[in-house]
Amino acid sequence: MSIHEVLRPGVDQANYFLKLTEGRSLLELEQLSPQEVKCLLSKTKLPALIIPKVYGGLQLPLKEALDAVGLVAAVCPSAALMLCMHYHVVSTIAMYPTAFPFAEIVLKDISLNGKLMASAFAESSGNQDIFHTSVAASVSDEGVIKITGSKKPCTMSHVADYYAVSIITAEGLPGIAILSNGDAGLKRKAFWPGDILLATDSHEIIFDNVIVKEDWVVWAENESFELYLNTGLVSFNLFICAAYTGACQALSERLSPGAMASPAIFIPIKGGLAQCRYSVLGIAENVMPDNIAWLVPEVLALRYQIQRALKEIKIHIFENFGAQRYLSDTEAHYLAKAVDLLAFHPVTRFGFEQQMSKGCEP
Repeated sequence: MSIHEVLRPGVDQANYFLKLTEGRSLLELEQLSPQEVKCLLSKTKLPALIIPKVYGGLQLPLKEALDAVGLVAAVCPSAALMLCMHYHVVSTIAMYPTAFPFAEIVLKDISLNGKLMASAFAESSGNQDIFHTSVAASVSDEGVIKITGSKKPCTMSHVADYYAVSIITAEGLPGIAILSNGDAGLKRKAFWPGDILLATDSHEIIFDNVIVKEDWVVWAENESFELYLNTGLVSFNLFICAAYTGACQALSERLSPGAMASPAIFIPIKGGLAQCRYSVLGIAENVMPDNIAWLVPEVLALRYQIQRALKEIKIHIFENFGAQRYLSDTEAHYLAKAVDLLAFHPVTRFGFEQQMSKGCEP
């Protein structure tokens, strides 16, 4: 079955995205500016897919958004990665709206106006704790909150409407701040070194004494704060798995029908992709507050398994691709390089293993 065939009713908006991009190749879409890609997404209701109806959203289950991301990734991986960053923050706010005083304003704006949220949280820095942040927050005697620091790479660094930023005070109190694009002191610096996924707008975002409204910050004043962070971590890893599986699915469709007619080729490729897809959709059913503690290690372990599976599937594809076709198929080259980037998203496997070993210490 083609990736372009909708398997679930909840991906109607992904279908609309496919319609908007019809007639343009994957490489043509990937060469669009970040603003153009964002505009395509904002013409759909994809940004509001999992937002509750009370805030103007479609209130679809998480698995519906995961399916939509996979479909979008097959035609424009950069757009799918924008959605990954957006969804993992939005899904957390939507799950705990009373914990975030800005929830109603932000969620309604996203739902009604197609706004997108960027994630300025973790950097993939080896064995560093996933929630470590170098963005410092200071609170004056008058209660004015200012943040200073930077995050790189930050997808949608220039084009996002909102930025969710992980912060910490000099006293060691962590928090989450929401900024709006256009806030004084927001700066960007070119960072992304590669020649793929340029449309994701993944550069360094700098916070130069940015003033944050008091009610747009959530501090770690109780144990629930860790729950919010871990919910976002679980969602993030599920979404990136869905996106890269979708890109690998598109790569598999570049094989000749004759090759795919062989069970020896079809089974490891299509069977492997189905396993990746349905394992993500299956575990998504369990994403709820009471399950987050055990979901974190299980979802991360699943993510590393999917990384390995996609690499093996890619090898199977190219073993049966043919040299002449490989040398002339620039979209296949692009998708192959894109699939490899899953391994570079935080948390690194080494960092996860280090944290797991610390958790097992007596």
